[in-house]
Amino acid sequence: MGMKSLFRIALAIISFIVAAELFARFAIGFGSPPLLMEHETIDYMFRPNQDVRTFHNRVLINQYGMRSPRFESTSADRVILVFGDSVLNGGSGTDHSELATSIVASEMSNAFRNVFVGNVSAGSWGPGNFVAWINEFGLMDADTVVLVLSSHDLDDQPTFRPLNPVTHPTRRPSSAIIEIVRRYLPRILPSAIGSKLKRKTQPRNVKKSAIRTAKSDLNYILDMAAEQNIGVCVVQHQTQPEITSARDPAFVEITRIFESRSVPTRDMGEAFKSDSDPDRFYRDYIHINPLGQVVLASEISWCIGQSTIPSLTRD
Repeated sequence: MGMKSLFRIALAIISFIVAAELFARFAIGFGSPPLLMEHETIDYMFRPNQDVRTFHNRVLINQYGMRSPRFESTSADRVILVFGDSVLNGGSGTDHSELATSIVASEMSNAFRNVFVGNVSAGSWGPGNFVAWINEFGLMDADTVVLVLSSHDLDDQPTFRPLNPVTHPTRRPSSAIIEIVRRYLPRILPSAIGSKLKRKTQPRNVKKSAIRTAKSDLNYILDMAAEQNIGVCVVQHQTQPEITSARDPAFVEITRIFESRSVPTRDMGEAFKSDSDPDRFYRDYIHINPLGQVVLASEISWCIGQSTIPSLTRD
């Protein structure tokens, strides 16, 4: 093979790689994921002060790691803090404007001049992460605290393990193609997805020690809210399998915790079940899509109106 032929082959390969990179970056939206960081007490959180576009969706992270606009305490007439995990966070597949918290903020702006609705969340966060975040940043003179909880949150506690770059990137990928190969290719293999979903939808047994820890964390949050005269309400999210089956025992445990403190709870699954096609609200077996975020926004709005200062009685 002559030098000209080798040159043409090399040029074709380089051209293909460049074209693939440009297509992946600009046509699909790979290459700029929101970054996370390890934290000595919270475990991990989103790196503050980010404004990126991934999959053509805007992901805005403020100075406190919330998926929300910048918080200016002196200019806010109403402050609502909403705590949750990846369900509330929405992930990279949800644009900033499609988030339940953004929808609520927009609706409340009709009644209040300056409203701040904080989306305090990250994937796999649980009550222990909420407590650590509050101890780090405080409740910011909030008028209302809303907790968005799923049944699996009772045993979703901080582990302080090194972050997995596949699920929790801490550095910007050097190229969009590398991000696809490292982060997404392993997740889209049909056999891997099938087996994962099968495992995840099986009934779970939450350890009693995990329930005790979660109850302690949730009561700590309620105590802080009571001390600061902040109203609290809870939205309980159900996974897709839970919509058509018996409630997870952990779901019932969560309800009991808040009933003992006179804090209202809202079962979001009831809104999904009342629809003729509940599946249309889900992106996968647990996470909700933008249509589901609209339902979550409605539940959060209900919670803001019904929130009460927790009683001092403990379960």
